[in-house]
Amino acid sequence: METTTPFAVPASPLSPPTALRRESILELVESNIGLVVNIATRYRNRRLPLEDLVNEGILGLIRAACEFDPDRGCSFASIAGCWIRKHIWEALSRERFTVHVPACQARKMLRLRWVVRALTEALGRPPRREEIAGESGSRASAVDGLFHDWPKEQRLDRPLEGARPDLLRILADPYALSPEDALLLKERRRIIQGAVAELTVLEQVVISHRFGLETEEPLTLGRIGEMCGLTRQRILQIEARAKERLRKTMQRKGWIPARQGRAAGRRACPRSHDGPHPPWPGDGEPR
Repeated sequence: METTTPFAVPASPLSPPTALRRESILELVESNIGLVVNIATRYRNRRLPLEDLVNEGILGLIRAACEFDPDRGCSFASIAGCWIRKHIWEALSRERFTVHVPACQARKMLRLRWVVRALTEALGRPPRREEIAGESGSRASAVDGLFHDWPKEQRLDRPLEGARPDLLRILADPYALSPEDALLLKERRRIIQGAVAELTVLEQVVISHRFGLETEEPLTLGRIGEMCGLTRQRILQIEARAKERLRKTMQRKGWIPARQGRAAGRRACPRSHDGPHPPWPGDGEPR
């Protein structure tokens, strides 16, 4: 029974040399998985689990298998080790810094951090820039540049100077909706759209433009009448009829509680004008 490897690709009409090369690459990758695991275990406990490190190392192993040329006189293990470490380094760099830092720059920063830590333990005090430069084999100006480019992270709840509030309150948008309010607003829109969809086309147009469901701002009765070729009074009648149908639809589906009799309905929504139906709370006088 023929089995497929985890690195197999879909069959395609390749020429025999290309198909043979693909089989060679798959064989190289499958036979060197142990090398990936051996290298990945050296980078454990660095903000990435071992499974992710192995996956990144396999990507480097695949790249090494594609780039390998036996005519150059270099063993495959040496090339694979370089590519595996490169991919693992890049993954650690992406995970370590909140702000994106190029892989080569991140490698220099991490090496500089190790030098500073070793000198601090050896000297018993923070090392000077000249000592760091001499230990790392770099110029003092390069050390200053690395310290300047090092991403500086601050806690959002850190108190600021003076009587100012913490950083979280300054950065927070006071007008932004909370996730709960945004979810409730989305659910209300879904309910309203479902109820409006059961109206006639003319009623949908009037309700949508009257309450700004499809426009940035609600339109007046006169403006909607001009769009539909009807009078302002006729648009008002259509709006009242559509509101009544919407209310009945939402009560039937249990989206709003049913009113307890006509007297309770009149107390909850008193008539403010002589029309076919009392306006909804907050509507104000018809324009």
